[in-house]
This record gives sequence, C-alpha cells and structure tokens, in this order.
Amino acid sequence: MLAIYIRKSRERAKEKSIKEQRLLGQEFAVENQMEYKFYDEGIISGQKSEEDRPKFSELLKDIRSKKINGVYIWDSSRLARNEIAWHTFADLLKNTGTLLYDNGVETDFKDENTYLFYTIKAGMDAHFARLTAKKIKTVLRRNAIEGIPHGIAPFGYTKDENGKWKIHEEKAKTVLLIFELYQQGYGYIRIANHLNELGIATRYEIIWTPATIRYMIYNKTYSGRAKHNELELKVPAIIDKDIHDKLIDDIGKRYKKPGSKSKKFILNEVLFCAKCGSRYTVSQRHRHSYYRCLSEVNRGVPKCGSKAVRAWAIDKLVFEEILLGQELYELAKKTYEAGGNENQKNALKTKQTYHLNRQEQFTKETRRNYQLFVTGGDMELYNQEKKRIDKDAYKTDEILKEIALELEKVENSNRVLLELKDDFKFNLFERYVDLSDPYKKEYFDKSMKDLVNERIFNENKQSIIKFVSFEEKVSMVKKYIKKITVNYPEIPLKIKVEFNIPLDPMEIIVESRYYGALDLETKKEYILKDFGKQPLKIYHRMKTEFSKFSDVETFDIDLIKKPFGFLNNN
Repeated sequence: MLAIYIRKSRERAKEKSIKEQRLLGQEFAVENQMEYKFYDEGIISGQKSEEDRPKFSELLKDIRSKKINGVYIWDSSRLARNEIAWHTFADLLKNTGTLLYDNGVETDFKDENTYLFYTIKAGMDAHFARLTAKKIKTVLRRNAIEGIPHGIAPFGYTKDENGKWKIHEEKAKTVLLIFELYQQGYGYIRIANHLNELGIATRYEIIWTPATIRYMIYNKTYSGRAKHNELELKVPAIIDKDIHDKLIDDIGKRYKKPGSKSKKFILNEVLFCAKCGSRYTVSQRHRHSYYRCLSEVNRGVPKCGSKAVRAWAIDKLVFEEILLGQELYELAKKTYEAGGNENQKNALKTKQTYHLNRQEQFTKETRRNYQLFVTGGDMELYNQEKKRIDKDAYKTDEILKEIALELEKVENSNRVLLELKDDFKFNLFERYVDLSDPYKKEYFDKSMKDLVNERIFNENKQSIIKFVSFEEKVSMVKKYIKKITVNYPEIPLKIKVEFNIPLDPMEIIVESRYYGALDLETKKEYILKDFGKQPLKIYHRMKTEFSKFSDVETFDIDLIKKPFGFLNNN
C-alpha cells in the first residue's frame, strides 16, 4: 500500500495546492499500479509535532504496523519542518525498509548517504521555517501597531486602499439585525433560520449556520476591538461597546440552571411542548414539582403560554401505567406480526442519513474554522468554536451508534419482544405452567389462570416501581419512548406518546385534578391517585369532564372499587 501524504503550509501561499498534491500522488500510484491511501493533513504548519498532526501520526502508526510499504510526497519538506518529527519518521523508514518517493523518485533510507543527505536537508528546512515564521510575525506585529489587521475582514467589513478595515454599509445592516435579534431573545438556530428565510447571503453564498452566528456574537471586532495576539487594534465599530459586552456577559445567564431536584424526574429528556416545540424541564413552585415549558422558564424569550403540569402525575402515567401496562407487549406483538415495523425502519434510515450528513458538515465547519484562524482569526474564538464542533460531532457519533442499534432491533422483531418481556416481566404466569403437582396444574388450567396472571403481574409491577433505581427507570424511558408531546394551553391536558418500537402514538387526556386519564383511541382508563372518601362524587365529575372531550360512554366503575393502597400520590 502506498501512502500519499499531503500538507500545505499556511506561510507559503504559492506552493502546490492540496488538490494538485493529491492528483500528483494519485497519478504516480496509478502509473506504477499501486494501491494507495491519502493522508490529507490540510493546511497546517510543518513545525507542529506529531501529536498536533493527526494524519502524520496515523501515517507513522500504519508504517509501524506494516500496512504501508511506501510513502509518496510532493516535496520532503511536506513531511516535517521539525527536527524531532523528521528523525522519528526517517528512523521508522530505515528500520522497516519502507521506501520514500520524493516527487516520484524512489529513496531508500537504508542507504547511509541518502539518510545523511535527507537529515541535513530536514535540518535546513526546519531552520528556514523558523526564520520565515519570525519574519512573518515581525511584519504582522508592525502592521497591527499601524492599525492594519491581518487576514480576511469579518462579515460586515471590507478593506480600504491601505489594507485597513472599514465598514461595508450594506453587510453591516445584516450584522446589526443579528445583534438586534439576539437582544430580543432569539437563539443561534433561530437567527440562522430567520436569515435564510429572508434570503440574505453569507460571504461565501452558503446558508447561515448557528456556528457562524455564535462566532459573530463573540467577536469583539464588531464593537471596534480587533486583536492580533495580545495587541488590540482599533477598527470602526458596528455595535456599541457596552451593549456588546453586556450581551457576552449575559450569555451564561440566559438560561436558568435546573436544580438538583430535576434529577428526580424521569421524563426530562423526552417531554416537549406541542405549541412552541421547546423541551419541558422540572421547576419547583409552592412546594410542588412541575414540568414547565422552557419558553416559560427562560429569560428574554417569548412565552408560549403553555401551562405547567404536575411532575408526579405525568411520571406515574407514563412509567407505571403505560410502560408497565400489560397491553404494551401485546400491541407490540400484534404490530410486529402484521409487519408494522417497516415504517419505523424507513424513519430510522432517514434519521441515519441526516446525521451522516451532519458528520460531513462538522468536517467542513472544522476546516472553515481553521482557515479563519490561519488567515487572522482570534485564537480564543478558534478554540471556543473547535470545542463546540468537537462536542456536537461526538453527540452525533453517539446518536448514529444508537440508530444502528435500533435498526438492528427493528430488523430482529423477536429479540425486541424478548427484551420487552425481560424488562417489564410480562406473562409471568408461565412459570406456573410446568408445575409438577398435577392438582395445582389442573387448578391453574381450569379456573385460576387469569387471576394468577393478574396477581403476579401486579406484584411484579410494584417490585419494579419500588426497587428499580432512578437511572434504570430513565434508561427504560429512553429505550421505549421516543417523544412525549404536551398540549396544555388550556384544559384538558393532552399528551401524545411516541414510541421507539413500532407502535402507533397514544393520545391521552388527563383529568384536571390528576385523578385519572383516558386513552382517546382505546378508551382505556388510568387511575393516577386515590379517590379518597368520596369516590362516587369524584367518579361522576371525572366522567362529566371526559365526556366533553371524548365520546366515551362511561368510566370503568370497577376501577374505583379496587383497593388503592398502591395508588397513593408520593
């Protein structure tokens, strides 16, 4: 295998482009009938160490493992302008017998004269690189002192005849709009979408992204304070300095940090507002815990008007009544037998494609962020943006892993049904089928199968509720529930539960005082708390309330006759 190593110096704009280097290496490999692999480092200084050049580090690793038997470079200076890195590379070639093709010329480092020649040349390259870097830094610093910034002018600015930055009147209007929207409480995503809807073009005629908006908000150049290293340059300001500083200072204060009590509730990550799309979070009010829409919690953003919901009631309804309900397994079984998982499979593949595209977008953002930095960008902003991209890329990788697992589950229906049985221990009566006592078996078969089943199920249900840890409950919710949408601008409270297994969403209304809930499709009733000392009165009130929003004829009166020892509100 031939390795084609590619690197372009940021200090030498006239050297061969990355594209040219790729083509030269590819032509050489094809002409010599060699399999090849690109190690494209992009634009980076050759003075960097092995740790700071991931492709160079990968190349060394592959040479050590003998996956590579030859290395093509356009020029030996592409490999390193750092003596330590060069000696590491040269010694590795010598010890493994790997050949170097210097612009196509075969070179064997086992030859002592060749090794000496390239070692001397590498030392001269490193010396030249240090001198050049020193000269460039001196020139850039002198220009900065004279008020001439280095690199490309930020969006909203252009250069005058002397190389100094001046305001671009037309593009500055867009900059002002971005900051005004941010002051009004718009987030990065919302601002980017707004600009794209207006058809406002970016510098490179591509769509606006949240990363670009964030970069601009943090960039103090817009308030007249460009920086070259630690030296501050005065440039014309588009945004008032005090307003800009306040916006940056308030970024960390825009959102209330949820307290430790939010960790007690299991639906934090799956609960969303039907009206504005924001996530629901837990907040404390009047000694009670509620799930509230983030638009109602966050400062400086428009309120959607959705009401808060009692956290204990929604947790109980979703986990104890829906997830631990016996019908969940039966519904899943019927759906799988009918081939209903095809829609979910297609949805997962669509989601997978979306996140694969996001991976490519992160690669482009990484490259663009680096190019902005090497053409005069601020180091602090570069590091902040790099950290954000790395974090988002890691999340996307994790999501892709989860999607792959879900696809595997959908394609293996039987395994999912077994997992449902195992997680929630459905059909526990089967443990009685093989009883050795013939009298007990006959008793079970003839008259008590349903009764035993219900009793064992309820015992197991209470065991799960009581002894399963908070983390395990959250894991179960994530595993089986995709999203819960809360629609509560006014009574009644409506929730829609979407599953990660191929089941139709459940639409449920909840009684105003949280005594019970009703599935609008199946008309199944759920009891959420004890009816107290006046069960018939509460029953009739609940029946009346549900009849306003559903064609339900009656509420199961047997439910209020059952013992309520396990239904008390915690």
